[in-house]
Amino acid sequence: MKKWAIIALLFAAIGYQSCIEESPIAEQQLYLQRGDSIATATFDTLRKSLLHAMETKGIAGAVRFCNVQALPITSSLAKDGITIQRVAERFRNPANALDSVDSKQWQIFAQLKARGDSLTNVVQETETSFVFYKPIIMNPLCGNCHGNKAMGMQPEVLAVIDSLYPKDKALGFVKGDIRGLWKITFPKLFTD
Repeated sequence: MKKWAIIALLFAAIGYQSCIEESPIAEQQLYLQRGDSIATATFDTLRKSLLHAMETKGIAGAVRFCNVQALPITSSLAKDGITIQRVAERFRNPANALDSVDSKQWQIFAQLKARGDSLTNVVQETETSFVFYKPIIMNPLCGNCHGNKAMGMQPEVLAVIDSLYPKDKALGFVKGDIRGLWKITFPKLFTD
């Protein structure tokens, strides 16, 4: 009887140890899934709002709408201490500038893209949080506000961008460029 109890305890200990060892991978996977879900939902909400603004106010009106509403819409979707940001090397709004950690991740994505490798979402762990990054890839619709004159941007749209964002850096992108990154920060509930 004691022999079976010892064997059962041994298997339980091995099982417990393997759970501990797999925990970081499972945790990373959880944040990758949650981050992607949040980024997708936020993108869909912003896209629908911008399309509606374009239909009702034109492209120049959509730029004005984005100037006032993009950050509040993004922030309204954040819950439970999670922050949702769009950050970029060439930003329109200074609030979207890369910090030093974002810059490192930006460079990794840029190098992968330059080599022709696929870009996959990542999670980085800090002392107090898990940070999810997902590249924002330039698509034709974005060219209306982030392209250039050669791509057919309307002069009135450029005039509105110049008036609202005098230090704008978010022009001149072409289809397939990395235009920005989704950055979603999950606070750790407990720290060591």
